[in-house]
Amino acid sequence: MSNTDDFHDCMEESISDDKICEFDIKKYIIHKINDNQCLIKLNAKEFAVECDTWVFNRRINLEKLEELKEQFKVFDKNTSPIWNISLIYDKYPQKKDNIKKYLKILEGQKRWQVVIDLLFNNEIDPNYEIYATCYFIEYCDSKNKNITTELFKKINNNTPLSIDDIPDTRIQELVDKIIQDKELNPKREGIKVGNAQMTAQEPAIHKKELFNILNENSKSFIHLSHDEIIVNLILIKNRIMLKEFKDIYRNSQKYLDKYNKAKSVDFWLGLKSSPRCSPEQWVLFISNPQQFGIKKI
Repeated sequence: MSNTDDFHDCMEESISDDKICEFDIKKYIIHKINDNQCLIKLNAKEFAVECDTWVFNRRINLEKLEELKEQFKVFDKNTSPIWNISLIYDKYPQKKDNIKKYLKILEGQKRWQVVIDLLFNNEIDPNYEIYATCYFIEYCDSKNKNITTELFKKINNNTPLSIDDIPDTRIQELVDKIIQDKELNPKREGIKVGNAQMTAQEPAIHKKELFNILNENSKSFIHLSHDEIIVNLILIKNRIMLKEFKDIYRNSQKYLDKYNKAKSVDFWLGLKSSPRCSPEQWVLFISNPQQFGIKKI
């Protein structure tokens, strides 16, 4: 590098570090109800950027999403209802991709996704106002998830919920146990808790993906304790681990890298592309793991 380049770098202007702002909930509060509840106002840009869905929220119905998007495009201030979201303010949120999101959506995640999509295509005014009831719950994704789950059920009491929509606290606790288990996740690499999309690249699996798979099939192993389920999963994991590559992926070389990663971190429960060993397959054998791997699926 020339002396001229050095001089140019020294003279280059930048945004100073003191311009970095920490999230401040007080900035958004328009009415305090009590010490744990308030009403807040966000614009569309803030709603999209500052919020995230609660990790155990139900899956977004894509058909409803498109329907809601079209409704918004013909918004009428006289006849269209005001958007009122239900949020949690978590002072100690889990990081996603090293970024903290302090506002978690309990009710209104479809509207959140609509706003993101509309902003992406410049089809909504970034200053469009959105109102929310905000509840203060610390560690809402972890040690206080039971409190959050009860609140979720009460908020959505008037919304048709299937049994699969309601987060099962027992399954939440099971997922946490699997994450911590030294046999199932020995190097703590297999189950991801970050990633704004709540997915993980094979052979890893995201905490939300694992929860959904277990929650949707929980009736088949409801009679088992957590410890019994862990023991059965270890048996299933061992049987997957001992299979040859060709028996997991039918010798398709495009999956060799995924197999080698699974082998390197010793995590075998996230082989999503495997016809025989994917999570959707092994979950069917939690109550009878001795049958796993015997019959071709």
